[in-house]
Amino acid sequence: MMSELGRLVGTIAPRTGFPTVEQMLAFTRDLAERFPSVASTRVIGMSRAGDPIHAVTVGDGSRHAIVVGNPHPNEPVGLVTIQHLLTRLCQDDALRAELDITWHFVPCVDPDGTRRNEGWYGGPITRSHYARHFYRPSADEQAEWSFPVQWAGKTFGNPIPETQALMQLIDATRPEFLASLHNAEINRGFFYVTGGDTEYWAGLTGLLADAGIAVERGLSDTPGARTFAPGVYEASPFGVTHDVIAQADPQAAAALSGGSTRDYSAQYGTSILICEVPLWAIPEADDDSPGSRSMRDLLHAAAAANRENADLFTGILKRLDGRLPDANPFYRAIVKSLPRWAAFFDGKAAVADSADDRTATRSEEFTELYGVPEMLKLRIGGMLLQLFDEVDPSGVDADIQRERRDFAEVFDGWCADVDAHRPGESIPIATLAAVQAGAIVLAATRIRDGLPA
Repeated sequence: MMSELGRLVGTIAPRTGFPTVEQMLAFTRDLAERFPSVASTRVIGMSRAGDPIHAVTVGDGSRHAIVVGNPHPNEPVGLVTIQHLLTRLCQDDALRAELDITWHFVPCVDPDGTRRNEGWYGGPITRSHYARHFYRPSADEQAEWSFPVQWAGKTFGNPIPETQALMQLIDATRPEFLASLHNAEINRGFFYVTGGDTEYWAGLTGLLADAGIAVERGLSDTPGARTFAPGVYEASPFGVTHDVIAQADPQAAAALSGGSTRDYSAQYGTSILICEVPLWAIPEADDDSPGSRSMRDLLHAAAAANRENADLFTGILKRLDGRLPDANPFYRAIVKSLPRWAAFFDGKAAVADSADDRTATRSEEFTELYGVPEMLKLRIGGMLLQLFDEVDPSGVDADIQRERRDFAEVFDGWCADVDAHRPGESIPIATLAAVQAGAIVLAATRIRDGLPA
C-alpha cells in the first residue's frame, strides 16, 4: 500500500519555510494560466478584511472532493501540501483519470489570520520564534468552528464570511470527501475520520511510521471523541463534544462557538479526513513506559495548572480594563480563548472521572503537564505582547508599558526554558506535507473503490 501511495503522491521538494498569502495567490494564478484546460480558479467569498478567498478546481471526475488548507492560520503545512497536489494533478493526466475525482482546493481559507502569522513562516522554525509571531483567532472567528448547528434545543454558530464561503462550496459540490489539513506543534501525529475500517486506519498511521513521526496513543484532544485505532479518532459530531463539556461546565458548553465542516457536510454523507502532523518532535512525547501518576490525577493536575496560567492572563487584562480596544484581533483572541481554554481542560477532567483510573504513560504525563499547557501559555503570551505593541507602538501609555515590561520578563523566561529544555527537533516540511498528501490520496482511492473512509 505504501509503495502505491508513494507512486501516486510523488516526491515533495524540500522546503525551508511556508508560503505567504501573496505567494499562494501567485502560485494558483500561474497554475491556472499554465493549465487552462485542467485547472480553474474562482472567488468563493471575501474575508472580513476584504481579501478574496479562492477555490481551485482541477479535473472532471465523477466524484467531488474538497481540500481545505490552513483552516487555522497558525497551521500552514497544508499550504505546501496543496501546492504539491495541485501541481501533480495538473501535470499528470493519468493520475487524474485514475483517481476519478473533481478536486476543489481552498488553499487559504483565512487570509486575514494567515497574514498575522507570516512573521514566523519564513523561519527560523523554532518554538520560541513561532510563539513571538503567533496569531490564532478565537473559535467563533475561525472558519472551521463557526458552522451553524442545532443541539439541545439551541442554535450554535454565527457563520463568519470565511465559513459562509466554505458552506457555499460544500452546498454547490456535495462532496463525497472533505479533507481539512491541520498541524499540531509538538507531540505525535494523528487523524480524525468519520469512518473506515482497520485497513484504512492502519494505512493512515503507516504514513506516519514511514515518515518517522510518532503515532499519538493517548486521549483525543477533542473531549468525548472515540478512538478507532491508536492515532485515529472519530471526528465526533458537535453534540458529543457539547455534552461532555456540559458535564463539567454547562455555561462553557452553552458558549461553544458552533459546528465544523464535519457537522455541515454531514447532510451530504461526506467522509471527513482531518490530518494532524507535528512541527516538532520531542523525545519525551514518544515514551510509552508507565509514568508516576494515575490518568485521573494527571488530568486534574493539568486542569489546575492551566487555570493558574489563565489567571495570570486574566489578572493582566483586569488591571488594564478599558485600556485595550475590543476591536483589536489579538485582544479578541485572548479574551475569548481564555474561558474556552478552561472548559477544554475541565472537559478532559470530566472524561477522566468517568474512565478507568489507569496509570498514565510518560508520554501522557509530558503532553498533559508540559506539551499542551506550555503550548497554550506561549500562544497567548505571544499574542499579548503583540497586542501591547499594536495598541501602544510609541510607548506613551505608562500602564500598558509597565504590564508589557513585567510580562515580557515572564514570557522571555518561558521561551528560554523551552529553548533550553524542550526545543524539539524541527521535522522537515516536505515530510509533513507528504503525510498529508498520502492520507488524502489514500482516502480518495478507497472512496473510488467503494470502501469505507
